[in-house]
Amino acid sequence: DSVSAKPIGKADQEALFVNQKMNRNNKFTNGLNKRDAERLRGAESVVLVPGKEVMSPLEAKAWLKEKFTDAEKELGQGKVKTVIHFRADGELELNELFKMMGFVKAAGYKQLKIRATVKKG
Repeated sequence: DSVSAKPIGKADQEALFVNQKMNRNNKFTNGLNKRDAERLRGAESVVLVPGKEVMSPLEAKAWLKEKFTDAEKELGQGKVKTVIHFRADGELELNELFKMMGFVKAAGYKQLKIRATVKKG
């Protein structure tokens, strides 16, 4: 038997997925093109958002603020209901995740969800 897919609800249409991976010793950026690798050199982590080029956390902070401001202009103050879904890499250090969560909150987003991988030890 196949499982029927649930239709996308309104809340899901207002979702933004933020993936974050560790980049210690340029582990992630070594596989990128030269321009992106140079731009992200030294970043402790990298942020991936579907449909966007890979960003440093500081670049993502500016992008999120701009996206929130644009949404607020379109919808009105206090009307942005976007849910930010964090998907953290299993190797991501908590301080990097917390820093990115702070950036999201500073941009104006109020609803955050985290999907984490728990390592069995």
